[in-house]
Amino acid sequence: MPTGYTSFLADDLEATLADFAWRCARAMGACIAQRDEPTDKPPRLTTPSDSYSDGVASKEQELAEVTAMTASEAELASQKEYSKRIADNAKAVLKREKLRSTYERLLAEVRSWEPPTADHQGLKEFMEEQLVSSIEFDCDTEYYRRPIEKLDGKTWKAQRAASLRYELDRMVHLRDDDTERTQKRNAWIKALANSLGKEASY
Repeated sequence: MPTGYTSFLADDLEATLADFAWRCARAMGACIAQRDEPTDKPPRLTTPSDSYSDGVASKEQELAEVTAMTASEAELASQKEYSKRIADNAKAVLKREKLRSTYERLLAEVRSWEPPTADHQGLKEFMEEQLVSSIEFDCDTEYYRRPIEKLDGKTWKAQRAASLRYELDRMVHLRDDDTERTQKRNAWIKALANSLGKEASY
């Protein structure tokens, strides 16, 4: 039975090693992003993802903005973040309490349900187990009820800047890794193309 890589040979009995190898190359790691494309599309060179470069630029801009904040701006930003965290935690508590209510209602119904046959007993046990474990893992509100420390503007600014520097360093690392992987993949495709008398393009 032909595979997705050999099926074209039935229609192209004169296919060459280059034709076959060029199609099969799409299954290799260098062409991983092209795996789901039609097999008659040749491997192509790629460019690094814009998301990492965009992320670096975004973090650099945010860091510059935080660093340039005046004392009163930092105080206002700290208060805004504090208020948002209080509101977000209240929403999270309410959401989990509503979910717990639904889980507990269904758990009571499951426990009082009489399965139609002995063969359905396993279903009842499974449903109860699912609800019990979901109550344990989905409904805990302790984290969201903890007191939130209100930072003064100076402390908030220093902590936010440190956090952004960490995020920026991480984003630079991800961008550089992506660039290096892209260069290696493109080098692999170019070397294959040269060995087969093909042309690699974007």
